[in-house]
Amino acid sequence: MKQFIVFALLISTLKLAAQTRLSLYEEFSGEQCFPCAVANPGLQSLVNSNASNVVLLSYPVAKPLAGPLYNNYKNLSNARVAYYSIHDAPVGRLNGIKLGSGSSSAIAGHVSNLTQSDLDSQKANAPAFTLSLSHTWSSDGDSIFIQMNVAAVAAFAQPGAALRLRLALVNDLSFTTAPGINGERDFPNVVQEMYPNPNGTILNNIWAASQSTSFTVSGKVAGLIDKQTARVVAWLQNDADKSVLQVAVSSASPMALDAAITAARPIQKLQCGLNQASIPSATVLRNAGTVPLTSARIFYHGYGGPSAYYDWTGTLAPGSATTILLPPVMVGTGNQLLTDSVTAPNGKKDYNAANNVVSSMINVYNTAIDKLPVANGFEGLYGATPAGWLLYDADSNGRNFQISRNIFGGNAGYGNSTYFLLHNNYYVPSGETNLAILPAAKLPDGPKSLEFALAHAPYDAEQDRLDVLYSTNCGASWTNVWSGVGSGLTATAATTDFFVPTAADWELKTVDMSTVPDGAIIAFRAVSDFGNALYMDNIKLSAPLSIAPAPIISGSYIAPQPARDKALLHFTLSKNSWLSMALFDMSGRLVWTSPELRFGQGAQVYPLPIANLSPGVYQIRMNVEGTLSSQKLVVAP
Repeated sequence: MKQFIVFALLISTLKLAAQTRLSLYEEFSGEQCFPCAVANPGLQSLVNSNASNVVLLSYPVAKPLAGPLYNNYKNLSNARVAYYSIHDAPVGRLNGIKLGSGSSSAIAGHVSNLTQSDLDSQKANAPAFTLSLSHTWSSDGDSIFIQMNVAAVAAFAQPGAALRLRLALVNDLSFTTAPGINGERDFPNVVQEMYPNPNGTILNNIWAASQSTSFTVSGKVAGLIDKQTARVVAWLQNDADKSVLQVAVSSASPMALDAAITAARPIQKLQCGLNQASIPSATVLRNAGTVPLTSARIFYHGYGGPSAYYDWTGTLAPGSATTILLPPVMVGTGNQLLTDSVTAPNGKKDYNAANNVVSSMINVYNTAIDKLPVANGFEGLYGATPAGWLLYDADSNGRNFQISRNIFGGNAGYGNSTYFLLHNNYYVPSGETNLAILPAAKLPDGPKSLEFALAHAPYDAEQDRLDVLYSTNCGASWTNVWSGVGSGLTATAATTDFFVPTAADWELKTVDMSTVPDGAIIAFRAVSDFGNALYMDNIKLSAPLSIAPAPIISGSYIAPQPARDKALLHFTLSKNSWLSMALFDMSGRLVWTSPELRFGQGAQVYPLPIANLSPGVYQIRMNVEGTLSSQKLVVAP
């Protein structure tokens, strides 16, 4: 966008008031970058606790790939990436300095290398210059006027210096739905404009003590910038060594007339309906200006649906808000985006459009009934949701179940298939919960089963969890049918690498669904403990054609997994029975057999002889009066 500069230069000598050294931390982070989402909370905490000592600037970058936030500001970000020769994310520069020498856990410049000691050390340096600035807006809000003063505390004549003054317009950006795939929704101090451009303004390299320069910089402002909350950050930088000598921040400059929509509808995010649902709606109108708000027009609509409007009248004092009930919105099933917007404050044009729109995600489950079996192997559905299924992102942060494939190459699905259902706990913070809800189906009384292939490896001691649930009230409450937690999910050994399953890592699970009533909705619930990736495939909900007798042996598992000094086989018998066991390695070679043993009815524990076994994966097969059952055993080094 074309910008212009007006200089009003005043060079003088005057007695300067002391100004504290303020530091600048420039971060390069991306909304598609999972390590950024992991590292940023720690960086934010450190910066927030030093608000009087350091200013944060954030540049969205295309690492590992471009996202919508980066695309909005890519010219500015790319210029600063080139200036510092940035190759990774999340990385940063403190007053132009790259911190840390790099290691296996944090590369040079990684944001985790910034410490309190670094900030204290920079603060202790006496500032060479003082900076002051303020800003105002044009009456139509499309231009900014920045008033600036630069003054030398003492004489400055550094050999080879190349001083430039840089100005950035910044805003804290928050989204109802994460704009990228890493789940981040809050992005503080994003650089949205630079004046006159990222190269800045050239200043003299030789200054007398108390010499000062004042000038005004003017430039155009994009409509997506929220002028009520925007600040200007100025910094004096020596391009010879990229050191930052001083920093200043202007206060926000509010506009007189400004109506804002500030909150999504306060509705239950999971709804049920036959091919569509009527969503009761409400929105929050706020007076973001400095004069009373007496009228506004509010538009509301669902994704793909017609837009309607409501004319509000009343009196809102500056800074106050009111909740407005709107007519219900009819939306289709699946994950739907609902949007509200406001225009015409007091019957006039709203020159600050950045706060006029708010969106919220609503998840509508289709109650249209199909017949059993319900089955899906997810082939050919990369990035798409199977018909009738609902992948429910409970907090709408972009981290959810997803139909995926092995991005490292090769097939990783069950039976060497390409696609699978993935919950990526490797990058999902602890405590986050998401649902994969199966299509609605007619559920007969009596025996029913849910079969699925599962692959998961623990990261270390984390307790990732997978539940099978059902609900009879559209998710208002859930009843648990089956759970697997931590190392009990599967018998695969822990790994601190991102887990990609091989054929041997998949296990078949069968859950008895006989108690689930007709009309219930059935779901898998993943609860991350920030462990490792969890994969599912070949999911099938079915009812047998005839009632089979109850199994003699059930509930078998081996603990601990992986085993080192001992391994205990747990199982339950429905009656007094004879049982024999055989242990095989993964090549199918028989390595141990037991004599035929007599057990009583109920829960049993049997120690397996593993002392002489080589590390690796084995299979224990149990024969109970002709009924076969097997479990995987992992022996650790």
